[in-house]
Amino acid sequence: MERHVSSLAPRGADASAKHLLDLDQSIAALEQQIEGLLVEQGAMTERREQLRQLRRRRDGARMLRLRTEAAVEGLEGALSEIADGWFSPLEQRLESLLGAVGLLQCAKIDVHSDPMRPRVLNSGDTRDFAALSGSERALVYLCLKAALSETIGVVPFLVLDEPTVYLDPDRKRRLVRLLTQLAGSRRQLLVVTNDPWLKDELGHAQIIELERG
Repeated sequence: MERHVSSLAPRGADASAKHLLDLDQSIAALEQQIEGLLVEQGAMTERREQLRQLRRRRDGARMLRLRTEAAVEGLEGALSEIADGWFSPLEQRLESLLGAVGLLQCAKIDVHSDPMRPRVLNSGDTRDFAALSGSERALVYLCLKAALSETIGVVPFLVLDEPTVYLDPDRKRRLVRLLTQLAGSRRQLLVVTNDPWLKDELGHAQIIELERG
């Protein structure tokens, strides 16, 4: 019996040592896994913070865009009101003055696109200022100056330089009638011309002659 017990003792010790070694290895592996998880957890925490910052930046950009769009809409609305309050009377007065000289009758004038280059809208046909004839451009520009001075309301006089250039006799006569009408509306007109015919037609006006030296 004693021989049997003494022969089993080393085997139990070896098994215990192997078991402890296995446990140590398992613990070391778990510790490595835990360290890896902690590193991953730290990375995940950092990524979560980055994600929160990106979301805050996105929300801020979205709010800024909404505010900008609202501001632009408000500005466009204000500009539209200004345009309706300023351009529409200008167009109406310009159409009236053009009708007085017998030009572009029954046509609508668009000055919204470019006040210095009005467009003529007539029966679905649109003509740019540059597409008009020389006499038409001269009269449109003259009438536009007069309409602007009335619409703005701060121009006490008009200066017209060679207004009869490019005009045929009939349109010259119409122009004189228009100038007389404008002069009778409490507005001073200064007409610079080398046209003897116009000088005679405006004989009732105060003439200032400049002699060439």
